[in-house]
Amino acid sequence: MAYRAFRRSQELACDAAVLKQSTTEDQISYSKALVQCAERSLHSFSIYSPYGEKHTMFKRIASIKNPA
Repeated sequence: MAYRAFRRSQELACDAAVLKQSTTEDQISYSKALVQCAERSLHSFSIYSPYGEKHTMFKRIASIKNPA
């Protein structure tokens, strides 16, 4: 449980760093890449997706659309 919280926080920090000075086009491309990676992980035999749970993915994409 602590590991998942750590990974979630790590992914959100990564998103913020990548998108800090990005263009709208970059943000769209990054969001699409996140969704594609999540879709691929759904088809793997992994128990835990490195891209996060569904609600975390929605939160990540929402933060890309509306940066703080």
